[in-house]
Amino acid sequence: MSAFSTMTLPLAAINLFARNGYAPLAWGLAIVLALALALLLRRCGRADRPTGREAGTPFVSGNPCPDPDAARVTASHLYWGFFKALAPYYEKMRAFHSGILTDYVFWFAFSIMALFLAIVIAGAVGAP
Repeated sequence: MSAFSTMTLPLAAINLFARNGYAPLAWGLAIVLALALALLLRRCGRADRPTGREAGTPFVSGNPCPDPDAARVTASHLYWGFFKALAPYYEKMRAFHSGILTDYVFWFAFSIMALFLAIVIAGAVGAP
């Protein structure tokens, strides 16, 4: 018998940590501690942060930005290399896309049927 099996915890009477995962006191304690930590970290922030109209303008190497929309980086700019590298694939795939919803539903249903058929065949082959 180990020394730990004979120890009694003072919180054992209220069942703070249940074995089946449902421990409302433990979850409540964890939420309260997380909120307290979040508030503590928030209070550690700078109180002299500028507010007002100029506080939200983008920083462009110290130069004033004439138009905030001009400084916006869109997804087409972020992924241009990815799309350029896969341009032949995308051009071939655009030919298959008709934009008609029933075509997409047909291919979805066909794919599910093929997957189901593959699972049934694999189960029949592997069955004793």
